[in-house]
Amino acid sequence: MRHPFSLQHILTGLFLLGTIISYAAAGPHVIEQVNGMKILCEDGSSLTVSKTAKIRRDGYEFTIDDLRPGWVIEFDEDGGNRLVRKIDVVGIPVVRNYPRYDGIRETVAVSRVELGMMPAAEALQGVDIQQAIETITRSALEATGRFHLVDLASRTEVLNEHDFAQSGYADQESAPAAGRMLTAKYLAKISILDFDNRSRSGRGFRAAGAHFNSATTKARLTLELRLTEIETGRLVETVHTTRSYRQQSKRVSVNLSETAAALASNASGKDLKRLERLAAAGIAISGSGFTTCPIGELLSLTIDDLVSKMIAQTRDIPWRSVVIKVADNNMVVIRGGEDVGLKAGDRFSVTRESEAMYDPETGANLGGLKLPVGNIEVLQVQEKVSIASTSGGLALNRGDICVLERGDS
Repeated sequence: MRHPFSLQHILTGLFLLGTIISYAAAGPHVIEQVNGMKILCEDGSSLTVSKTAKIRRDGYEFTIDDLRPGWVIEFDEDGGNRLVRKIDVVGIPVVRNYPRYDGIRETVAVSRVELGMMPAAEALQGVDIQQAIETITRSALEATGRFHLVDLASRTEVLNEHDFAQSGYADQESAPAAGRMLTAKYLAKISILDFDNRSRSGRGFRAAGAHFNSATTKARLTLELRLTEIETGRLVETVHTTRSYRQQSKRVSVNLSETAAALASNASGKDLKRLERLAAAGIAISGSGFTTCPIGELLSLTIDDLVSKMIAQTRDIPWRSVVIKVADNNMVVIRGGEDVGLKAGDRFSVTRESEAMYDPETGANLGGLKLPVGNIEVLQVQEKVSIASTSGGLALNRGDICVLERGDS
């Protein structure tokens, strides 16, 4: 009697078992920090990425500069030296993990998205692209820890509720207290400059009732983010970025009836009868290989690029406050406190704007001169205001502009 397991079967099984165990031991890793060519993961593991390393995810090809905290990766080590030549990105969060930030925070509102030239609706897979972009952008800005977000979409509802609360018809025990709404310093506006999404079928072949074909899905998304100072209308910064997606897939359709009829010519006995019955059944199976771009993931990657660029390019814009009250004993109260991240010891240079000057020929308002006054230092930080001290008999006025000195945030 022949033994059901040969030596070759046993060796093959052991090899597969070892592969499964080693794969399971490696497992996925969540990126905690990326420093140059070194990656630190949340589980304490670390690796060095080879300069020639391939970093891929189905449909994308990344570089080391693309990797972000929160991404889930799997990798193959080179001889156990943690020199990685291949990284598979197996998970990309909608909003990535940003490093902890304890500096000054600005107040930003995200406006409606400018759609521009939009593609056919079917390319969006039923996604409300305006709502998706605005939601991801707000989440990304908030996740940085650098901004307070003002929700423009719900402002009308909030105002209506406040008006109703003060109308006399509302139950005063449950009605919201009347107060002043938070206003934004900057307006963030995203525009879609380009969006292309298409799938094309390649050449295929047919044999014995089976049809083999290939498909290619391509997508390209270009977004622009403009940051505008609301008070002045000044365009502070403009950044744009492009992300692409490309995936090849296969499509196989099999007409079992045609295949059975083709095989019947070489069959006999019971096999012939089975094939004849199958041929008469008229059964066909089709597996579609035409893929569609994961639009949510593409939006997330592109918006993350925009936010990262915006942070890098606006990092040196000085934070400004204003004197709201002049107290006794060389003390002043300025706008901003714990809500924006001010700390005791922060120093401000104070300027005062002179009366507006007008062009004698055109009458145009040329603004006033910004005159340096002196410096103040924060002594005590409260929720929304801070108390600062002046020195040398410095006389300040309500409305004087206070600019946070660089390096103290």
